[in-house]
Amino acid sequence: MKPEEILVRILLLTSSGNASGGGRQALYLASGLRDRGHEVSFFSPAGSMLRALAPELDWRDLPEKRGKWSKALEKAMPDKEPCIVHAFHNKAVKTLAWCGTLWRLLGRPVACVAHRGVIYPPNNFLPYIAPGIRVFAVNSLACLKTLPLLWRKAAGRVIYNCVPKSKVTPARSPDEIRAELGICREATVVGCVSNNSPTKGVEVLIRAYAKIAEPGMILCLVGLRSSKWDGLCAELGIADAVRIVPRTERVADYLQIFTLFVLPSLSESSPNTLLEAMCMGLPAVCSSAGGVPECISDPGYLAPPGDVAALAAAMASALCDRKKLAEAADRNLAFSELFSVEKKLDAMEAIYADLLSPYTENG
Repeated sequence: MKPEEILVRILLLTSSGNASGGGRQALYLASGLRDRGHEVSFFSPAGSMLRALAPELDWRDLPEKRGKWSKALEKAMPDKEPCIVHAFHNKAVKTLAWCGTLWRLLGRPVACVAHRGVIYPPNNFLPYIAPGIRVFAVNSLACLKTLPLLWRKAAGRVIYNCVPKSKVTPARSPDEIRAELGICREATVVGCVSNNSPTKGVEVLIRAYAKIAEPGMILCLVGLRSSKWDGLCAELGIADAVRIVPRTERVADYLQIFTLFVLPSLSESSPNTLLEAMCMGLPAVCSSAGGVPECISDPGYLAPPGDVAALAAAMASALCDRKKLAEAADRNLAFSELFSVEKKLDAMEAIYADLLSPYTENG
């Protein structure tokens, strides 16, 4: 039986109010399932930033008190018909573990799934051994290894993050972007898409770039607050060669002018920004944090997290051999086929169908 023949209702929930990587994956999943004809509702805090990115979805408010989440979800469930509840982010996962356990004890035809996309071990292992959540969908093998599933190892499934075509389709031409940033066509552009969190390793990248900077080379940092980094760039004597672009949804506009993408993170599982760069056919030098080596396997393009000298050496080595750089770009583009929205939807539909089969096989 095909998944679309048995899925009547899918409820997604996130306890986060921002548009983080995990939140965006929830959004891509919700939109894709809806486009395939599933009946999808998305529960989030009332002021969630995600809502502005996909206002067409059926958004539902999570009550401010977590004790009321169960009732809110139950009101959205079909009467006596099977449904899926899929949670994103820590508080939502913990709450669903206990709600799902209760629903199973009461015999409700509800199958619960949780997403996890970070590589630090959970501080509370109980949600991972409670029977309420049937499957933990994680975005890397590195993430899976951190889960305290104990005897429930089969509950962990690796489902890679996806990248919608809209995220890797530029809206402006390369010449427009270069003109905006004051970069000539001949310039070598080393670029990164990140945020100001210390775990993203931006300081490591800036210091590494300063070691290899030369005339005609530009460092472009997208998604950052310039006031946080201007002082360091001036101190290192590279201010004139650095372009800082504030947070934008049009990341592809800037990726298209990069010669080399760099991911300097100190901790990652499966970073959306790296996947987007790979989907645009960019070569990438990265830290070897978490699940990154599952995407970038060439040791010449990896550096230990936080190691300024090693990152600088990897960047310099990549840029000095344009033939190998082009080969790395081709490998990344080919590997990026794993990150299609269709592949993720197929995988999640198969999981949902498997979980609901006990409720539908006699239906």
